[in-house]
Amino acid sequence: MRTNFIQLIAALASRFQPGNQAEMYRAQMKIKIRGRTEQIPVLGQDIKRLVRLAYPSAPIEVKEQLARDCFIDSLNDADMELTIFQAKAKNIDNAIQVALEYEAFKNGRRKHSTKPVRAVNENNNFDLNREIYLSEQVDDISGRLAKIENNEKNK
Repeated sequence: MRTNFIQLIAALASRFQPGNQAEMYRAQMKIKIRGRTEQIPVLGQDIKRLVRLAYPSAPIEVKEQLARDCFIDSLNDADMELTIFQAKAKNIDNAIQVALEYEAFKNGRRKHSTKPVRAVNENNNFDLNREIYLSEQVDDISGRLAKIENNEKNK
């Protein structure tokens, strides 16, 4: 009975925790970058999952440090990274909290600092009218030059 249990554990471990996939998860951690529309908490959860899968036997403290560092590197925003660094976030949860606060502040500032855009009439024919006017002027000048040349030839 005990050997069946040990064999069952070994079979489940080989099926759901293959050792060769840890390297793949480490590679995913290294290349992870926040997408334009990716929410910070979603990014944090994804990194936590990758760290858990990449380092299944590592102590929790090490996993927390790795997750925090990977999270900071994946933000792709130098100002946010600096803010998290200055806040001395101890783990990924603290880093996520600081990042959310920074993003809320930044979005609030952007909202208040935007100026209304001046409306532009798309049907503005100013450029077209100017081009027609210039074309007529060139034609007029060309005609006058032709007359002058004819007068010179007739003399």
